[in-house]
Amino acid sequence: MNLKGESESDKDLIIYSLNESLQIYKDTVERIQGEKDDLEFQYEQTKREEAQKMEQEKTTLTQLKASTEEKRATLESVYQHLMKELAAKNLDYQRMESRFHSHKNKGAQRSSVDEEQDDVDGGKQMSIQEQILTLLKQVEELCQPLAAASAAANSNDKGSSKSKNSHPMDGIYLDKRMIPPLAERLMMQILMDKILFTSIYPGVSMNKAFGTIHKWVDKRNYTWAARLRQQISVFIVKQSTEEKESIDKAIESILEAGYDQLCTLYNRLKRKWSEIVRRALKLTLAIKEQDDPIILIHPVDEGAIYDENTMKAVNIKEKNETEGEDGSEGMASVAFMITPIFMTSPYCEDPEKVFVVPAKVYCDTTTH
Repeated sequence: MNLKGESESDKDLIIYSLNESLQIYKDTVERIQGEKDDLEFQYEQTKREEAQKMEQEKTTLTQLKASTEEKRATLESVYQHLMKELAAKNLDYQRMESRFHSHKNKGAQRSSVDEEQDDVDGGKQMSIQEQILTLLKQVEELCQPLAAASAAANSNDKGSSKSKNSHPMDGIYLDKRMIPPLAERLMMQILMDKILFTSIYPGVSMNKAFGTIHKWVDKRNYTWAARLRQQISVFIVKQSTEEKESIDKAIESILEAGYDQLCTLYNRLKRKWSEIVRRALKLTLAIKEQDDPIILIHPVDEGAIYDENTMKAVNIKEKNETEGEDGSEGMASVAFMITPIFMTSPYCEDPEKVFVVPAKVYCDTTTH
């Protein structure tokens, strides 16, 4: 009986142990299955997110590609347009270059005494002092034949009771010896007013405005004012093409002014006057370009006392010509200026650069 009871008890224990083992296995299988399901869910979710992300990136790349293609097409269009403009400009440049060389060749064929005089001492460029002296010499030579031309023009006036050495001018008879200095004075006045005394250069639209600015600066800083004028003159005249048309018109006006004044007496002056104007234009630019030393131009007022250090009278040959009848020295006064004084600035520190080109004047030698 006891053995049978023990067997039943062992059987129950085994069955209980098996149930426990099955429950543990079941729990383990369920846990593993749950973890598997979680992993599969996470995987699927991650896969979906990556797919969405890839789709978004694909869409972004497609849009970026379309935008890039559009920009490329725009740039290509702009490039083609610029290439056409460049080709047109190159063609214009070639035409301008051709016209320039043609004009240059024509200019080289002209014979001009002044072109040969621009170079001295084996190709050395003329100094400003030499340019001034050459200009004054040309003006003087231009006007010297006027007395003879005037005499020839009036040689048929047999009814005149005036001296054969006189010439009518606005109803007043002048000594024919006065005609050259008066004409020289007239020509120099044109050159001074229309060329040498311009703030920048004849015909430049900024002349008046720059003259006001330069005058204001000159009172405060003499050197800086000279440098300002130098830079402006070089830029506008030599580098800028905007003022070319007005400059050409101004030069033509200057030429016509000379023709109108003197052609009635001397019909052959046109070429000579053109050469003089060209030299004066070159001189005024050289003066304005130079800042050391600064070149000054001083007109001589009518009635000023004659100073032999800065003036040269065409009608006074010796000092004793101004002496009175009693032997006392008279004081001549300037009747009119023919050419002004050209001189370096008193601030010039290099003695080798200092020069004075005296004014040419006609004096009233009446003693006082």
